[in-house]
Amino acid sequence: MWRLLWRSIDRFSLQHFKSVITELRHIKVVDEQNKDAVVDILQSIVEIVTYGDRQDPLIFECFMEYQVLAEFVRVLKISRSSTVEAPLLQYLSIMIQNMDSEHAIYYCLSNDYINNIVEHQYNFDAGDLALYYVSFLRAVSSKISRDTLCLLVKVNGDAVVSFPMYSKALKFAQHEEKMIQTAIRALTLNIYNICDDNVYQFVTTPPASIYFSDLVYNLRDQCLQLDALVHSTEEKCTRKKNEDIFLKTDEIIDNLYYFKDVVSVGELRLSRVVTQNLLSVLISPLLLPLLKLGEDKTVKLYITGRGKIEYISGRKQVPATTDSSCDHWLQENSMVMSWLINSMTPDVAVGFLLYETTHEIWEAAKETYSTSDNVAEQFDIGNKIHSLRQAELSVTQYYNTLTRYWQRLDLFDNTHEIWEAAKETYSTSDNVAEQFDIGNKIHSLRQAELSVTQYYNTLTRYWQRLDLFDNHKWSSSADATLYKQITTQRRVFQFLYGLNSDLDAVKGRIIAMKPLPSLRKAFSKVWKEDSRRVVMLPPSHSLQPLRSLKDTCWKLYCKPANWKSQRLRAPSDGHTNLVSNEPAGQNLGKQIEDLQRLLSQLKPSDDSNLASPTSKGSSGFLGSYNISAVTSLYIVSRLLQVVGGKHLINGVAGLLLYHHMALCQRDAIATNGDTAGDKGDASPLLHFLNDIRIKIFGPEAGGEEEININYLLQQLNEHTSSNSHYDGTPRDDNVHVERFGIFTYLFSDNHSISLASLFLLLTLAENKDLEHYPASLLRMNRSQGLTKCESDFAEVDGSILVRFMPQILKALLKVLARQPPVSSPIQWHTGWFLRKLLQCEGNMLTDDNVHLFNTSFEQSRDCLRKELDACWFDHIPDTIGHEWGSCKKALELQSQVKDPIFTLELAICQQTIDGSSNSYFAWQRMVEAVKGFILHIQLKAFIFTGCLLEKPSLNSWSNGDSGKTSSRDTSSASFGSEVSLVSGIPCRIAFSYAGVRDVYLVAVARGISGKLILAEKHPFRSQRGVVIAIAPVAGLSPKIDEDHPTWLHLRIRDFDPDFFKAKGNQSEVSNLPADGRWTLGFHSAKACETAHLVILEETCKQRSSVERMLAPLLQEDYLGNILDKKGY
Repeated sequence: MWRLLWRSIDRFSLQHFKSVITELRHIKVVDEQNKDAVVDILQSIVEIVTYGDRQDPLIFECFMEYQVLAEFVRVLKISRSSTVEAPLLQYLSIMIQNMDSEHAIYYCLSNDYINNIVEHQYNFDAGDLALYYVSFLRAVSSKISRDTLCLLVKVNGDAVVSFPMYSKALKFAQHEEKMIQTAIRALTLNIYNICDDNVYQFVTTPPASIYFSDLVYNLRDQCLQLDALVHSTEEKCTRKKNEDIFLKTDEIIDNLYYFKDVVSVGELRLSRVVTQNLLSVLISPLLLPLLKLGEDKTVKLYITGRGKIEYISGRKQVPATTDSSCDHWLQENSMVMSWLINSMTPDVAVGFLLYETTHEIWEAAKETYSTSDNVAEQFDIGNKIHSLRQAELSVTQYYNTLTRYWQRLDLFDNTHEIWEAAKETYSTSDNVAEQFDIGNKIHSLRQAELSVTQYYNTLTRYWQRLDLFDNHKWSSSADATLYKQITTQRRVFQFLYGLNSDLDAVKGRIIAMKPLPSLRKAFSKVWKEDSRRVVMLPPSHSLQPLRSLKDTCWKLYCKPANWKSQRLRAPSDGHTNLVSNEPAGQNLGKQIEDLQRLLSQLKPSDDSNLASPTSKGSSGFLGSYNISAVTSLYIVSRLLQVVGGKHLINGVAGLLLYHHMALCQRDAIATNGDTAGDKGDASPLLHFLNDIRIKIFGPEAGGEEEININYLLQQLNEHTSSNSHYDGTPRDDNVHVERFGIFTYLFSDNHSISLASLFLLLTLAENKDLEHYPASLLRMNRSQGLTKCESDFAEVDGSILVRFMPQILKALLKVLARQPPVSSPIQWHTGWFLRKLLQCEGNMLTDDNVHLFNTSFEQSRDCLRKELDACWFDHIPDTIGHEWGSCKKALELQSQVKDPIFTLELAICQQTIDGSSNSYFAWQRMVEAVKGFILHIQLKAFIFTGCLLEKPSLNSWSNGDSGKTSSRDTSSASFGSEVSLVSGIPCRIAFSYAGVRDVYLVAVARGISGKLILAEKHPFRSQRGVVIAIAPVAGLSPKIDEDHPTWLHLRIRDFDPDFFKAKGNQSEVSNLPADGRWTLGFHSAKACETAHLVILEETCKQRSSVERMLAPLLQEDYLGNILDKKGY
């Protein structure tokens, strides 16, 4: 025993330590034969050093003198067995973690020992080496300070050029092992909290800043997965689906809290790189689709982003030839014209080559190929939607296909516009022979095998060439106009004459029109009729479907890869060809179709703070990035709640409110002149948008171009402001108003989307980091925390929420008043919003809204009264007591802690309660009715008193038959107990496993409880019986059999609500049991009728007790009585 004790103390002596070091130095190679011995030596050294750091300074001095860490590095280099690396890293981690002396820590981090160990080439493919390696890195990071950080970085002057430990750690940031991910995040936070300026500069510039970009891309992928779960059609509102969604949201929130920790470090550069990546990679692609851009705005996005929209709209007129800017105008006009020409297929493009301006091409194309009134195409899309099934598609592909069809169908809701007629160019050439040749070609041309479009464009090309020879000089403009009308009329007849005979019907209708339509309108009618035939007739009778400009344009958000090398060239036929050397359809064939998805295909810029996504091994084309509105709103709301920060909050506000801020500034300047800017300046907010740069590109083109989001919003806003139907000002409900951006979702029929959008706006409005300008637009009352300057500005512009408040309140009340009622979760969340908005000073219900609420209140009370006749009326008082406190707590929840996940829950669980008579569904209906009525009681109290009720006012039931011993005895009976058979009715019942039994039926109701008892006669006591079965009186629904008048059928509630409550109301009930059925046989029909009447009588007694108990709640003036009792 003494020897063992002596040996344990001797192990930590200085002499023993030196001998172990000497033994380690003698090792020349580490292989399979000596690896175990080497591991034991390393373990001994670490144990002794850890002991010496706290107990014996001489040991650590020896550790430094013999440069033991250098020996550790040497062992790594001479090791031929990877099994030594893991224990070596593990022992080093233990040693460093247990070091308390600053002197010891400084030595361990010096001389590049740690960097050599970090940069050693490990094989992480096998075993748990990665876990030990990351643990070692984390242990080192926990000991770094501002004084020791310089020992681990490599500098050039004052700049950090290398940080091996940090760079190596980031390679494990997306490791599949959650523990490793957590360790890496802890390591990075340890480094960020050191507060070293040079290190901050290193981690926030490429290539180190790729880490933040990859994190956001990973977060984006998780958001896509969440959206796929929410909209999965395989399961609806099941426990498993809810659990999957909760798990995925937990993963997302973990990432958000890490971003929050990084931002909370307080370093501006760190906050900037995090928020810029979040805004550019995630938030902007989520919010831009919520701007509700129409098809015409989507088509113009490419040109808008390049500042050339004036050429499309015609606002930038051609200058005089003597003007110095004329050459520049011609150059840019030709460039935009080439974009449009190359967006068309060759057979379409040839009809637009001789136009002089971009505006003429654009307007002519819209007039010719507009499909806004093409009923046939609407019918075709509807058929595609009706027949679409998931089949081999993934859930995401199936959902996106449906969405694309719905979006195309929505395009037909716009009012058909009358397009301008385009100018035509005339030539003065005198080549009579060519004129004759062209005339012959026109005369002999027939449609034949050509499509209508090809036939029309061929004719148009000939006519345009013929017009070049028109050199008539008219004496008056009237003669010129008349000649043009005659020429147009002749060409209409030429066009109609050459059409195939299967289009005779539409030809006849056009010829019969007075006056005769223009050539373009005639073609448009023929083209639409041909499209109808394509849709309505079988394939054998239909022509080849035509492709319109919308279906054949190139991707407007990229140029062809060989753009700079493209030149106009003269083909062999002597006239101008297309601008591109290659067929336009080859490079640009899906322009508009892909452009409609552009807002979900945005890619962040690769500037100093943002990294390219190619590091993730993807192509970078984000065509699948299509997240639904409700998921987008949830993600952004959660980002604002968890991460927050001034830059992020105001960036989101700028994206959502850009249009309204521009309108407010315009109105303020119009009212007060240039001084309006002193009262509310949006420039600080726009500054937050300047850092958001999105990249637009296409998969076929090699080039990419950056667009500043602020500039893009500005250009789109200028176009939007010119359309009166985008005015966001509320008007009378009888006037249709299309509200702009996120405010369109406030009034959506989809409750999850409307509540999600309102929650996002409230989250912004209540955030203290919101700039004064957007805060004044989002404040919820007329004087919400405004300074004098803000108040002056508010008087000019006004809050959007304040202006919309009556309509928002009305929309919420309509949700509550909806029939049949919406689910109780939707009602409770709607009630939370109502209370939240009515809390704000100055917000109150209008007379119409009060009437709407009273109607909703009456409906909820009627629903509860109906449940008094249902099978669960006996549980209504207990349910009211249980749900009252839950409702009050839900209404009082602060918005800062309210999880917006309720919006996703509503999105997946909006179905109504099953109408089945099963007791489980009947119980659900009763609970829904109770919840709805409690909510209305609380809201009524808040509307008229400004506070919620603490508890319900119920009557206590009195024991009217307290003197009856038999009744009291029966009401408390349980299985196996004795009861009186004085009031029992003899009958028989057959049990599955016990055969036919002679029993007595005893029904008794005492207060709000009631029981039906089956008891067998006691063998020794004639007036007593033993209980063998018990059922609740409520819900028995007794019914005498029509064919056997001595049989009485009873329904027994088998569902146990107490068990369900213990598991939680949101639990899923699987394998739902059917209700029990008892059939009792009596010796006569009179006895059966008596039993039937007894059960009904006891049921009525029990129901009356419940009604008396609930009477105060159901009174018309319940709230007035409560106020009288409180002395109001």
